[in-house]
Amino acid sequence: MSYLIGGIVVYGGIGFGLDRWLGTPFFLPVGIVLGAGLTILLLHFRYGRT
Repeated sequence: MSYLIGGIVVYGGIGFGLDRWLGTPFFLPVGIVLGAGLTILLLHFRYGRT
C-alpha cells in the first residue's frame, strides 16, 4: 500500500510542480494517474510473477 501512496504522491508532486511552473491545469491529474499506473505495474512485476 505504501508503494501506491508513494507513487501517487511523487508523480502528483511532479505534476503539481509543473502546473505551478508552466501555469497549466492538467499535469497534476496526469501525474496522479501516471503514478498510480506505474506503481501498479511495478507491483505486478515485483510480486505478481510466481
